[in-house]
Amino acid sequence: MTLTYDPVGASKFAAELRELQEENAADDIGISARALELAQAIADFTEAGDDEGLVKFVESLPKEERIPGIETELARACTNIGIKTNDREWLKRALRVLDDIPEDYSENFWWYLRRGTAYLRLEQVVIAQAHFKAALDFDPDDEEAQDLLEETEFFLHGQPFEDPFRTRVEKAWAVFAKEAPELDASLRKGGAPTLWTQRRAREILEDVLPEDAALMVIPDPLSPKDRTLLAVSPCGWRLNAFITAEIVRRAPKIPGWRIIGGAEAFPKDGSDGVRFTICGRKLTVDNVWVWRTSGPAGRRTLFWSEELEGIGRADPEERDEVLQSLEWLLKTTVGEAAQMHWLGNLDFARKKSPKAVLIRDFAEVFAKEEPASVDFTMEDHLKAVTEGEGALWLIQPDFPREVGHYRTACVELHEAFVTGNPVFMKELEEVGATAGVLMTGCGEDASANEREAFRRELADYLATVPADVFRRTGDGTGAWFDYVEGIVWDSTRFLDALADWMREGDRAERFPALIWHPFLRHTGGIELNPARKYWPGRDEWDAEDDWTADEEDFFEASDDEDDEDPDEVADGEFDDEDDEELFDDGGDDLDFDEKADADEEVRTKPFVAEGDYRLLEDCERAKLLHDAEERLRDHFEGFMKRIGWEYDVEPTTGLYFTGVTLSEPLKDVRIAVEIESEILQAYAYARSIVPEANRPAAAEFLMRANLGLKRGAFELDMDTGIMRYHTYVDVPLDAGLPSEQTLRNFLLLPVGMFEQYGKSFVEVALGKKIPARAVEEAESLVRGTPDGFPTVIGTAEA
Repeated sequence: MTLTYDPVGASKFAAELRELQEENAADDIGISARALELAQAIADFTEAGDDEGLVKFVESLPKEERIPGIETELARACTNIGIKTNDREWLKRALRVLDDIPEDYSENFWWYLRRGTAYLRLEQVVIAQAHFKAALDFDPDDEEAQDLLEETEFFLHGQPFEDPFRTRVEKAWAVFAKEAPELDASLRKGGAPTLWTQRRAREILEDVLPEDAALMVIPDPLSPKDRTLLAVSPCGWRLNAFITAEIVRRAPKIPGWRIIGGAEAFPKDGSDGVRFTICGRKLTVDNVWVWRTSGPAGRRTLFWSEELEGIGRADPEERDEVLQSLEWLLKTTVGEAAQMHWLGNLDFARKKSPKAVLIRDFAEVFAKEEPASVDFTMEDHLKAVTEGEGALWLIQPDFPREVGHYRTACVELHEAFVTGNPVFMKELEEVGATAGVLMTGCGEDASANEREAFRRELADYLATVPADVFRRTGDGTGAWFDYVEGIVWDSTRFLDALADWMREGDRAERFPALIWHPFLRHTGGIELNPARKYWPGRDEWDAEDDWTADEEDFFEASDDEDDEDPDEVADGEFDDEDDEELFDDGGDDLDFDEKADADEEVRTKPFVAEGDYRLLEDCERAKLLHDAEERLRDHFEGFMKRIGWEYDVEPTTGLYFTGVTLSEPLKDVRIAVEIESEILQAYAYARSIVPEANRPAAAEFLMRANLGLKRGAFELDMDTGIMRYHTYVDVPLDAGLPSEQTLRNFLLLPVGMFEQYGKSFVEVALGKKIPARAVEEAESLVRGTPDGFPTVIGTAEA
């Protein structure tokens, strides 16, 4: 799927105007000739792919001529430019254009589609998905909207493929087996059909082959003439050897075919008969010359033969196919020793060099140039992959801000692969399953004995995880991290298993970080942090916190831990064991239950942003980010003290927690504040849960409420039924610290939004009102000020 839009949108716009003009020719509605002219001009720009020209043209028009349809096309062009230039400002500009369209002319198919695409490219996938679904409500058969919706679903599942690796390999081989007779017949004809054979074989296996893999289909030189050889070589990136081995191991038995992984050395007495035809050219080990050169462009491997004269002039792809064939032939003469060795850039020479040797003699040259590689087998390469040193650059809230190095020798992982593991991979690393190490971090104050004890505890637990989820192959101790190594078969169940274990006892407090570092990825990894959705899991919320059909029972369930008399609280009388005064600003007081907060501490973690783990390549920037975050934390804490709000800091994640008791039905509202180096984020959430049957209506209510909001938005987790309001303040490194008023609005805005919409939201969550009417009633109760900050009606009880 392409990243830019087809011109169908603008063409449809012009055609619809023309059709409407004809239908209403006798009426007074009338479509002006000027409007039709502008629409056709927009279509012309779009069909020419001139997005920049379209933007200039539209912006030159008088305001009265920029009708909603033209503004929508302007947004489309801005989005295309943002995608082509990788400039997020163009995407934000597209959203501003769409936001300025009058409400009566927005909320149609094109409006939702354009906004959704801009949000998708801004990586706000959840919002984008909602827009694409809304667009499909208007036009369920639109293919572009369907494709974009499917793309958001892949993003949300963290899986770029529809099927796991095992399923995709099975499907690919099933297609290959079905077409094998046709491929074989084409190969025997020689000439152009042979080129087609190579291309078609690659197309069939494209979704499972490693990116750099070479694939060769030739008459089998070591078998009877009626057999065909399919050879798959990982080529270059030795980690691909794992994937290649699995692809070949799963290959079916096809009559008349032999399928191998990697190069296969010809016996010395059998190389005389090695010959095959590629693109009509008859190649043998005795008519192709080869030599290696080094220069500014790096190492190159050059070929020359009379059979190769004029190669690629008519078809560049033909040139690439022949080069791949020659590389395979070259490696075959050397055998497995050259399997994973870079031969350098391959090319054809205009004339034969004095250094050139026949391919049949290349093995001797290679042995002299690369003596250490001659006896280095595929198994040696696989073992080398699992023994190595790397550096992982981390920034963590509770760890020193400096670079951490680890070393791990995973010999057991290799042994598991070569000695008894029946299936090495279920999915590729891209879909979250691979082989690697789960690194543990116990904090800088943990002793060596504590680290080892926790590693053993984790290793023993993982040994009990079902074999089709995770296979533990070993564990060890590194400089910064202890680790447990193994193979992940099912990433979702693996994370769930870890979450189940972590929620037991005080492990989440003792163990601030688990980092999965895969071997089939050269940078990065899967960071498992208590702030992520898998910590502590979705089932830990108490049953008494569910929304009930009876409103009175619901409110009573929400206030189980707050039995004090409201009058007592209003008078400032607090229970020393459970309560303390949080806010005294000459105005309303807020009540905060310390014990309840302790009970809720784990529960808040799934609703805050992802952890502060980052992979950095610049230590200097890491220090700048760290210093900026510390200044921002000091500034925020000073502000909280000046206004009289008290707070708790969660030591593991560095999150600030506070709360407020409102007069509205939601009453007890928690607020979590996350501070990073360049952003402040606040999440206000209610402790009660929307019943699953009413979540679609609650989501519709929040979407309607979000329309037009300038500072933040309501969010609903459709899996847990938990509603929250999210707002943020950007604090760029080169900007000053936020002002007192900015911080006050930042903190009070979520409170005001709960006051404004809380009662109506509860009625929708209980199934007592439809979303549209409930939003209208909520918005009729408040008056917005010019800067978008709502005037809160009612009082906040202490």
